[in-house]
Amino acid sequence: MKKAPFLIVIFALPAICSAQIPVHKPSFGVKRAGASSPEVSLSGQAGSQNSPMSSNSPQTLTFGIQGMDESKGVTVDVGSPCKADKTAQQAGPGVYKVTFTFDDAITSVDTCSVEFRSVANSYTADTRVWVAVTQTDPGVATFGHANTIVIHTDTGKTINAPIQNRQMIPGSAMAILMAPTSDGMIMVTVVPPNKIQINLNGCMLQGSITGSTAIAKVPAGMPGCNGVGSATVQAK
Repeated sequence: MKKAPFLIVIFALPAICSAQIPVHKPSFGVKRAGASSPEVSLSGQAGSQNSPMSSNSPQTLTFGIQGMDESKGVTVDVGSPCKADKTAQQAGPGVYKVTFTFDDAITSVDTCSVEFRSVANSYTADTRVWVAVTQTDPGVATFGHANTIVIHTDTGKTINAPIQNRQMIPGSAMAILMAPTSDGMIMVTVVPPNKIQINLNGCMLQGSITGSTAIAKVPAGMPGCNGVGSATVQAK
């Protein structure tokens, strides 16, 4: 009878010890959070879905980039119908400007992909921008069907050029007008959405149409034509 308590103590001790000493097992396959991916966002409303770019002329948009290695520069790649230079122009840390031009024929509101890439590690970030359908100025049709083109040069000369030959390009508002004058042959080319090109007997001027009037200038880098640097052109 005296041995019973001793046996109870012996069996109780392992239970007490196991309760007081916790056992830690190693964990395998635990995934650690990776570095965040670069992100790009459009700055301002221009180019957004609610305020698309106009395809009538080049448009410059500003983008903000986060989490991208900019140490060796950033390149940009845009999708059709947009076009842009491959080199992104940095305006500040994480801030880049991109100037967009557009395909000749945009038939509706469209979107263009824009992908920025780090030169240092090739990581990319992308977004999309919106561009509006090309709006052809009504003056293009006015010029295309004009009977006379009146040119007022910045030298004070006025040239009345009755159209004698007209070529309309099928499926387009583009037109080529020819008018022989005492000053030589004048050829006027009208190009949608609002452009005009005038050849004054070998002297070239280019400009934009607004209604029935256009302002044309000698392109930069080209010499003046007998002193003419610009002209106001009217379709009648």
